[in-house]
Amino acid sequence: MERRTFALSAELRGHEQDVRCVAATDGGDVLTASRDASVRVWTRAADSTAYESRGTLVGHTHYVGAVTAVPGTGSVVSGSNDKHVIVWDDSAGAPLRLLEGHTDVVSCVAVSDEGDIISGSWDKTVRVWRAGGVNAVDVLKGHDQVVWAVLPFAHNVGIASASGDRTVRIWRAGKCAATLTGHTDVVRGLALVPALGFASVANDGTLRLWSLEGSALLSVQISGSFLYSVAALPNGDLAVCGEDRSLRVVRDGSLAQAIAHPAPVWSVAALPNGDLVTGG
Repeated sequence: MERRTFALSAELRGHEQDVRCVAATDGGDVLTASRDASVRVWTRAADSTAYESRGTLVGHTHYVGAVTAVPGTGSVVSGSNDKHVIVWDDSAGAPLRLLEGHTDVVSCVAVSDEGDIISGSWDKTVRVWRAGGVNAVDVLKGHDQVVWAVLPFAHNVGIASASGDRTVRIWRAGKCAATLTGHTDVVRGLALVPALGFASVANDGTLRLWSLEGSALLSVQISGSFLYSVAALPNGDLAVCGEDRSLRVVRDGSLAQAIAHPAPVWSVAALPNGDLVTGG
């Protein structure tokens, strides 16, 4: 299993305000969402480590704080402070569907293996939208505060959601199957960890690992400051980032590398080739 050390290879410049979320497509393109109300799609230049912007998706009327790709389709999903979820045709740079229903900021979006879209909001709900549809097929209620992250499990066996109420909830068949406690502050990020379960990070500066059934597996104090995002690498390492202006790589429960940034790091994502992308 490859044990990598990371170094800066490219800077993606073009957004006019801070980048709130980054994501990767299954083809290796990078997606970035910004407070400038746009989503950008970046492709790696031929025979280079540089990335070129190949499209800007414009249609939201407020900050865009969430973005993800729909694997195998070329579609992009974004969520915004305008309370909307938009599904985009990446190749045409145009909206395919507008998903309405949330009554406050859409703070996170994800896509299941089956192509369902899952969104979380400041309205304290998680919504599930069937592939191709425009109406939510499930509205999951139970959190007492903002939903900051959503995570569909593989093979449609459940959904995890992270909240400002300091809990992670696991939902199965439209019902809350488990409420996970342990974090002592707002839970901000979630990531699947293959062959293990999933990870969560929070404003308490800890990284926690859980089984898919909700059993606590590990808790590690990563930082004395807020942690905003976590990503799992193909080799099993975890990348976390946050308010302390750093990206940290965690290997076997211990800090393997810390990379300083010039400002708080809002989001981290792993690319298929094992590279990491951060936005701030």
